[in-house]
Amino acid sequence: MTRILLINPPSPYLENDAAYPPMGLLYLAAVLEDLGCHTDIADLTGGRPLPPTGGYDLAGITCVTPNVPQVERLIPQIDCPVMVGGPHPTFLPTDMINRIRDGDCIVRGEAETALPRIVADLTAGQLGPDYLCGLPEPDQIPLPHRTKIDLHRYRPGGDACTPVYTSRGCPYRCAFCSKLAGTTYRRFSVDRVIREVTVCKDLGFHKIVFGDDNMNVNPAYLSTLLTALEPLDIAFRLNMDSRRITPDLLAQAHAAGCTEISMGIESGSQRILDAMQKQARVDTNAEAIRMVQDAGMLAKAYFMVNFPGETAETVEETLRFAEATRPDRWLLSAFAPLPGSAVWLNPNRYGITAVSKTWGDYYLVGKDGRFAPCFETRALPHARQIEFHDRLLHGLREVCA
Repeated sequence: MTRILLINPPSPYLENDAAYPPMGLLYLAAVLEDLGCHTDIADLTGGRPLPPTGGYDLAGITCVTPNVPQVERLIPQIDCPVMVGGPHPTFLPTDMINRIRDGDCIVRGEAETALPRIVADLTAGQLGPDYLCGLPEPDQIPLPHRTKIDLHRYRPGGDACTPVYTSRGCPYRCAFCSKLAGTTYRRFSVDRVIREVTVCKDLGFHKIVFGDDNMNVNPAYLSTLLTALEPLDIAFRLNMDSRRITPDLLAQAHAAGCTEISMGIESGSQRILDAMQKQARVDTNAEAIRMVQDAGMLAKAYFMVNFPGETAETVEETLRFAEATRPDRWLLSAFAPLPGSAVWLNPNRYGITAVSKTWGDYYLVGKDGRFAPCFETRALPHARQIEFHDRLLHGLREVCA
């Protein structure tokens, strides 16, 4: 039997890199087990060591761009062939191929469709260097193998809850976003989502965090899902697109057990929202926060600072927005030109004059809100980015206290 170890590398730049379980690896473990492989998962977050690897036929590592230094240090310690997947090898395959050994490989895209070919090639002793994946049909993906790790030791958002996803891909084209699953939006069936939530309940979870970026891309689908969730007697959090929020949908979400709704507000400046290609309006965002709170749920706002075009005035516009709307919770990220994003692909259009290749700096939210500038424009040198970030971070702490 083929033995495969799936590895989640540490993320030392995060406040708590062990808060969120490696759900992507749980999906892959389920596919591999269906292929007849034995799989184990090594989650190296929280300071956990790499287990012995000599007894495995293959090790798989997931790699986002700021994890490249950790992945590069791990590879020489692994005593079997390695496949590296995730956003960084997907968008910068040559960079990743140059960091792996002869006999290792990279996987680009959603790995579920490539795994049968990888296992067959591995068994035949013909593992290739580069596997490009197609888009899997969501309901053909088995439920994630949730018993491979102890899910109860994770605290996404600080709660004793567990993540569930209802879709792959995103139809929107925000300029700062890098999408491993692309812009082809695909939904799991409501029946499948309910089966997965029921599995979570059977494992002792009574709180769910839906991890999709926008649960209301299709409001009719969300309404049907909320109707199906209501009898399950669970609490849950989810993310919504502020443009598609309605009082009826919010009332239904609250009745089904929703306690908090997060929204990508990003900025209080209409000019910055337009530059981001958010297709949102400041007044619509403000109204969405008010509607969520009026419906009896917590409103969480995601803000972003230092998108190209940011100025001292746009920072103050965002602070005035936050003071006027008073979201219950918030998170500030610092813009980075993530590989695969529109800004990365078209730097001249956004006035980018310098981009760092120190991949470990490409995180959006670091410990205690810190960040490492990894690009410059003429108007946004590193020092000014730090100034704007600190002004907005401390200002949000004051006005949203």
